[in-house]
This record gives sequence, structure tokens and C-alpha cells, in this order.
Amino acid sequence: MAHPLEPLLRENYPRIAKDLVAPLVDLLTEAQHAFGGDIEKLHILLMIALRTAEHRGASGLDLDRVLAGEMAELPSLATNVKSLSAGSGIPEETVRRKVRALVEDGLIRRRDHALSYTPKAVQAMEGVRRILIRAAAQEHDAVERLLAERG
Repeated sequence: MAHPLEPLLRENYPRIAKDLVAPLVDLLTEAQHAFGGDIEKLHILLMIALRTAEHRGASGLDLDRVLAGEMAELPSLATNVKSLSAGSGIPEETVRRKVRALVEDGLIRRRDHALSYTPKAVQAMEGVRRILIRAAAQEHDAVERLLAERG
């Protein structure tokens, strides 16, 4: 379902493109550094992180406590390799390999077939999170300017 602001953004895209594209470029650059150019690892990790964000207990998390290492486990709606493959379009065997590496790095936890995000991943994704927050602020400012001009 389309968002009510989409027509306004589409109509004014040339004026706000830099505000929308620059954070995406920053995110890809950060992923290049953080994951050695392996964008699929970032994609998989973000999908697992989203399952944590979707858990009803996630909104009450204290980010500073997680970053300080005070939490051993995060609430999460677990996912599995098959779901990650279906949702991302990445072949299942590739997802399996990337997941194995992410588990070895301590960024995701595997319990049977269930995969979940770890506090270590929260720490490792600080640069990505910083970019996402800045992107949200920039995009908000761009939309606010357009709405103000519309009067």
C-alpha cells in the first residue's frame, strides 16, 4: 500500500534526491568496511535485526545497556535460513554459508534452526545504526521542507 506522501516525494524527487540517496551511499560504504564488501552478510544481518525490532519487547530495550554488554540475550522473533532466503532472494546455500560465518563471528545465535540477533551484533552495527538515524533525520527534514512549501 502506498504511503500518502509518495506522490509529493515523487513529484519533487529531483529536489530531494541527494537527501535520500546520500545516506544510502553512506550505508553501503559502511557495509563495505564492516563486512569486507559482503553486502549479503549485511542484508542477512539486517533481516535478523528486523525480527528483533518486531518483537513486542524490543521497544523497551535500553540501547546503552545493550552496548555496555549488560544484556546477554535480546528478545527476538527468530527466523531461519529458509525464510531469510525466501525474503531476500539470496540462494539458500549462500544464506547458509553467510549465517555460519555470522554465527562464528558471534553476530547471530543459532538454536536448532532458529536464528536471532545478538548484543554483539548491536555493538558491531553501531556505524550502520548511526547512518540510519542520520538518514531518518535528513529524510524528515526534506519532507518537512516540501510540506512547508505546499503550505
